[in-house]
Amino acid sequence: MNKVANTKMIKIKEIAEYAKNNKDSARTAPAIEIKNMVIDFGETLAVDNINFQIEQGELVTLLGPSGCGKTTTLNAISGLLTPTSGDIMFSGRNVTKLSPQKRKLGLVFQNYALYPHMSVYKNISFPLYNDKEWQEKLQKKNLIAKHEMMKITLKSKGAKEADFKECQKLFKAYLEVKVETRYFLNKVISDFNRDINNAKAAIDIADSWGKTQLAELSNKILDEIKSFKEEVSNDTKTKAEYKEFIEVKKAELTKEEARIKAEATEKINKAKQELVILKENRNTPEADGESYNTRMKKLIKEAKVNVKTVPKLAKKAYELEVKALEEKFVGEDKPLSEKEQKKYDEHKASIKTMKQAVHEAVMGVSEKVDIVKNLNKKPTKLSGGQQQRVAIARAIVKSPKVLLMDEPLSNLDAKLRIATREWIKNLVREMNITTVFVTHDQEEAMSISDKVICMSDGLVQQVGSPMELYLKPKNEFVAKFIGMPEMKIFEAKVTPTGIVKLGDKRLSKINVKGIDKVKVGIRAEDFKEVATKTGFKTKIEFVEYLGREVLATVDIEGIGKAKAFLRKKMQYEIGEEIILSLPESKLHFFDKEGERLDVI
Repeated sequence: MNKVANTKMIKIKEIAEYAKNNKDSARTAPAIEIKNMVIDFGETLAVDNINFQIEQGELVTLLGPSGCGKTTTLNAISGLLTPTSGDIMFSGRNVTKLSPQKRKLGLVFQNYALYPHMSVYKNISFPLYNDKEWQEKLQKKNLIAKHEMMKITLKSKGAKEADFKECQKLFKAYLEVKVETRYFLNKVISDFNRDINNAKAAIDIADSWGKTQLAELSNKILDEIKSFKEEVSNDTKTKAEYKEFIEVKKAELTKEEARIKAEATEKINKAKQELVILKENRNTPEADGESYNTRMKKLIKEAKVNVKTVPKLAKKAYELEVKALEEKFVGEDKPLSEKEQKKYDEHKASIKTMKQAVHEAVMGVSEKVDIVKNLNKKPTKLSGGQQQRVAIARAIVKSPKVLLMDEPLSNLDAKLRIATREWIKNLVREMNITTVFVTHDQEEAMSISDKVICMSDGLVQQVGSPMELYLKPKNEFVAKFIGMPEMKIFEAKVTPTGIVKLGDKRLSKINVKGIDKVKVGIRAEDFKEVATKTGFKTKIEFVEYLGREVLATVDIEGIGKAKAFLRKKMQYEIGEEIILSLPESKLHFFDKEGERLDVI
């Protein structure tokens, strides 16, 4: 073996070992991990330094009100949006700079995004014909089948398992190096571009900041002028005063515009200067005489060469080893035993052409989502629920490692939504796909999720199981957002000994000292109707009959208005007076900032 070939063989072993280490770490790493992620659009800080982990096979919901950053977070996970800073990890690998196509995921959008001119069958199969990784997986399966057939044949001629040790090692390397060399190339390129991209993003953010400030200033001045004009119309101000006011505001606008433009220009110039310095530093020779740019370009060039040559050499090395084994165990073909023949036939049957594999994948996923009878129809001929199933089938047909769903049930009616969310939960559990589900509907999140990530104002407020968020909300926002109707929060006094009192009634005792007021929360379902006078006098103001329960709007003495479920009888009258108690075990306590307090 010549020197060049020997060097390449060493490279194959290095990459194969690298692949093994990656697989080992991927087994223990979370399926998705977000580290210190910030997404700043300049005018809006959409996501503010969030961190969370999603384990393999979990169905996790990003839950929060409109504008909280949940869809922005999903877009960052998908690769449709690049974070300003922070990292996105898939099974221990940094995918922050990778495109969606390279992240091995499936996407289901709110509007389904089906191709109207294609049949359902073609809609589902379309991604397979355009996904190189899926096609390579098919080739890999075929290679494994052929490899096993070769082993069965040679074993029938006297080969033992020990004879395949080197062949097995080379075959494994052959399968892995193509993926790993490409991944390493992508990683080197993304690392090389990351600091430059961040510096360019800083320029865009500074520019957006200036435009936003100017727009806000203009709106403020216009509102003031409009308000003053109304006073002129009402004869509280004269036209002369109005004219003078306009001149003052024009001067103010000119002055403030100049200040904002100057500040924005300063920010932009500073960001540009940092980019120039960064580029210069990257070209400045270091101690070894090479600049960062030169060194990285060499590394990228080497990685590109490896992508082209190393897999070919790995294939050649494997084929030579197979040839050597075939020559070693040459002889008459002996008939296979019944058991060997059965295994041989199974492997042979598993070898598929592209067309066969696509058809098998489409039919398999169509059965799972129950749309086989609709495969020849166009999407426009289907109901909303059926279209959604087609969209999900198209997303999972590639067997993605991660499935992302952006409010997929919002276009369905209430009854179908309930049935579909149960179906989705069973499907992802059966397929063991790590799933991220975005919704603003807390009932939907509670019913479908293994874990809920509750967000507000670009921050993660709490992460936990649905019942953890319901029973132990971390703060006032989570307490009020989770549960229907909304939790009632009221203020109570705290005695020096930690007793929480509302009027003359003792509610509980808390283990936090040095505070004289506390916020107390109770859910509508936790109020208890009692006959004794130890509770709170309550007057019914509105009644909703929900079948087995009655939901009433009540005015509670010392607390104010609240929602309460009443269960003592089937009929209540508006204006009727009842007694409600607040069970101590059902109360939630928060400090003045809204953070949860523990109870003794």
